[in-house]
Amino acid sequence: ILAINPSDLFRTGTQLSFLAVATLYWFSPCLTRVQNADPLAQLVEKSRPRFVRWLRRIGKTYFQLALASGVIWLVALPLVMHRFHILSLSAVLLNTILWIPMLVALLSGFSLLLLTWLAPPAAPVAAWICDNSLWVLEMTVATVRSIPASHFWVTGPTWWWLAVFYAGVFLLASVPLLRP
Repeated sequence: ILAINPSDLFRTGTQLSFLAVATLYWFSPCLTRVQNADPLAQLVEKSRPRFVRWLRRIGKTYFQLALASGVIWLVALPLVMHRFHILSLSAVLLNTILWIPMLVALLSGFSLLLLTWLAPPAAPVAAWICDNSLWVLEMTVATVRSIPASHFWVTGPTWWWLAVFYAGVFLLASVPLLRP
């Protein structure tokens, strides 16, 4: 990004993207922690019906998604409040719901780029899938936006407060002795 267009570093989208990736990188050990390899617990888990194991796995995955979304939300919240003057309380829940249509939109959009180049007659199918998944995203966000108390307009912190906050977050992330 520095080589192609250095001014992109001052855009909010770029900053939020890098902030989200850095947060996931720092927080990933908590999400990928290996569970206790207790043989009795493994035996109990294997004795459960398949659909119960499947539901428990989905529940655990959803919890991990919600936890990751919540941590990213907390770390990015000051920047979002500073730039957009909004506090969205529904963002964590909405992110965990919308990751499937978002994934479909990303994959079908990438497929559209490839198919336009490699197999142009198949490109409209990828375009239709991408368009509809983006429509689902847009309609879901519009519906949640209309729910009372889903978001609030705020003044947001000043730039110096952001600098102090993110310097503290950087210290916590880079110095393991300071981490809780």
